[in-house]
Amino acid sequence: MSFSKYIIITVSCVMANKNGLLLSSVALILLVGCALGIIAAMHFKNVEEKDDNDGETTTTTSSVKAVTVVCQPTQYKDACKRTLAPLANDSKATPKDYLLASIRSAKLEVNKVLQAASNKKPDHDIPPQDHARIDECRKLLSFAIQDLESTIITMETMNRTLGEHIRDLRNWLTAVYSFQSQCKAAIKKSDDKYKSLILEFMLNSTQLCDNALAIASGFSEIIKELNIEQFTFSLDDLNLQHSRRLLQSQDGISDPTWSPAGDRRPLSSFQGPGSGPGPRPDTKPDIVVAKDGSGRFMTIGEAIATYQTPLPPGKQMYIIYVKAGEYNEQVVIQRHQENVFIYGDGDGTIVTCDKSVIKDKLETPYTATFAAEGKGFMAKSMTFRNTAGPEGEQAVALRVQSEGAVIYLCKIEGYQDTLLYQNYRQFYRECVITGTVDFIFGEGSAVIQNSEIVVRKPKKSQNNLVIVADGNEKPYQIGGLVLHNCTVRLDKDMEMEVGEGKYNIYLGRPWMPSSTSAIMESDLGGFLKPEGYVPWPQAENEKTCRFFEYNNRGAGATSDNRVKWTTLSILKDPAQAQPYTVATFIDGKQWLQQQHSSIGAPFYLGFIQS
Repeated sequence: MSFSKYIIITVSCVMANKNGLLLSSVALILLVGCALGIIAAMHFKNVEEKDDNDGETTTTTSSVKAVTVVCQPTQYKDACKRTLAPLANDSKATPKDYLLASIRSAKLEVNKVLQAASNKKPDHDIPPQDHARIDECRKLLSFAIQDLESTIITMETMNRTLGEHIRDLRNWLTAVYSFQSQCKAAIKKSDDKYKSLILEFMLNSTQLCDNALAIASGFSEIIKELNIEQFTFSLDDLNLQHSRRLLQSQDGISDPTWSPAGDRRPLSSFQGPGSGPGPRPDTKPDIVVAKDGSGRFMTIGEAIATYQTPLPPGKQMYIIYVKAGEYNEQVVIQRHQENVFIYGDGDGTIVTCDKSVIKDKLETPYTATFAAEGKGFMAKSMTFRNTAGPEGEQAVALRVQSEGAVIYLCKIEGYQDTLLYQNYRQFYRECVITGTVDFIFGEGSAVIQNSEIVVRKPKKSQNNLVIVADGNEKPYQIGGLVLHNCTVRLDKDMEMEVGEGKYNIYLGRPWMPSSTSAIMESDLGGFLKPEGYVPWPQAENEKTCRFFEYNNRGAGATSDNRVKWTTLSILKDPAQAQPYTVATFIDGKQWLQQQHSSIGAPFYLGFIQS
């Protein structure tokens, strides 16, 4: 309040004598009263302004603290704080707002990388491999943007609690990070003048995507630190390691009882319990493929090309039946071709090719005989084979980059890098997977259940053979590989040579710093090296990986002489192993129930022995 205003109020008090008489004692009293009122008003005004300022300071301090807490799990904290700075003065911002802001910022940066890659037009005289790498990089970045958009839309429109969605968000954000890593790995092999700009833009995008994934993964701790008691999610939903809700979810479509490996029917018979090779009886295939000309097409590729998007209303699957025969072709089910179900006649239906890194100068994923990128892919009673042989080195038979994929009663045959579980959540049941080196590998989340894992004869220069090589880079990525109730055995042509001690055969090795694998309730052959695992060359990933074993059987299951890594855990308590069951690890209860109605694949949500 200004000094001139005080004068006006004082004069008003003096003029209380309308007749203009000299100041009387009454007037004096009035004057003093007015002055005291002014002082009181001034004091109240000052206190009120101080309280307002303190409130603003408290709100600002609280918001700044929230940004600091939200950024705590991230590796790139400066980038995180810059991203969330606009929310620092927003007293109404919720933890969900902070997470959403980090994801939106990541999407903007990935868009910049994609734009840079799209504007980069290689010269015509460069090797075709560089053209292919840049094209592949664009494709992977576009996948990353699609997953970021799905994440944002889910958060903006979700009708359930955030806790019920958080593992989906982590799954998509893990894929986003992986797509960029795969792009970076490919583009680094290109000529410097083509890769430098893309890699420069990618520096920001990978950091922000990394941060968004870290925030989503650390969300329960963020909520606790912010002391938010009433928030729309359950902490159990956020906790992968100790989910009480999922510990109670043991029911599933399972085999009636467990029996020792020797009593199980042979997997090579390709006969599922209570189901034949195709879909349910009341469902007819949309397309029939036959080498002998008795179907609509003679190649699988032609059949896939007929897929129209979106599927007609009410149609849930696009079903392709492939009659017995050997189909020598590379097949890719594209990203937009969702819910494809392909089935064959068991051993008689073979998809094969001989692409390899050595012979064809391709990146490993693109040697795959068969690849599935559209979500909801299902395959049953098929053989996927790569015939490049041990000399071809990396040569993939089956590459799965499909969210919610189910592979049932299939054979996956190759040597090095046979099965690539590239991204997202996947389930394999009653399959036969053969190979030599790192022959089950990837960056997704896969459970292989009730299957045969077969080690076959490598090339002469290979003495160290490894079954599993998971590619998780970051500790907060959601992914890894689980072998559950599987049989690990030798191919017939290896039995004599292994007896002579010619090969060192290991369960796994840490391909990346946060490689994650669990082997549970499986029959492990005595040919395995007692150490069980071997380090990745020229790396120290064994210090940070996460390997688990639980309740295995067979001569190779003895853990007394396992490697003394602090990152290897021999679990005794089923509660400790629960995070690696189908129910928890791939959130399988809901979507596998749905897939079962189509493909008939049984599954255990929990353990086979309680």
